[in-house]
Amino acid sequence: MLDAGEWLWWLAAIVVGVGGAARFTRLIVHDEWPPTKAIREWWITKTSRVWDNGTVVDGPWTKLATCHWCFGPWAMAAVMLSAYFTNFHPAWWLFWGWLAAAYLTSWIVEHDEQD
Repeated sequence: MLDAGEWLWWLAAIVVGVGGAARFTRLIVHDEWPPTKAIREWWITKTSRVWDNGTVVDGPWTKLATCHWCFGPWAMAAVMLSAYFTNFHPAWWLFWGWLAAAYLTSWIVEHDEQD
């Protein structure tokens, strides 16, 4: 059985992990920040198909960079694997916590600006 401190630790890990994965997903799928936009465009170029008539269509893997429902599970897998392999090293908390805090900050500002 977990004591109160362990419950709070796991709750913090879940909040940081989910928040970090959400921000990472948004960075890859939706944001216009030049480095992640370049990654997204590279992926789309590599996974799209060009037909003989010159028409470009999405390939079966293109959605991974354009659909948050498609990329989100992979972002969460990155969180979980990094937690496992680092044993929740302080760098894990710093990186994923930074992404989670950045996402929360942006969300608050976005909703604060609406009339």
